Amino acid sequence: MKAVAYFTVTTNVHICEGTVILPAAIVKDSCSNYIQVDVAYPNGFIDDFKNNSTITLPSGEHTITYTA
Repeated sequence: MKAVAYFTVTTNVHICEGTVILPAAIVKDSCSNYIQVDVAYPNGFIDDFKNNSTITLPSGEHTITYTA
């Protein structure tokens, strides 16, 4: 899996949270045609992540973890 660099998202007007379009997961496996990617983020989890999913996060610095 290729790591995604840091990125910045601005918050919505008058609301201290922002909508984040998660970067695509870049995953390769020579032994399988199907690879499940899960995403963990503060107060949430996406089981079997599909590219271009969105999440909402409060203002601040957060770690988003992709697992294949």
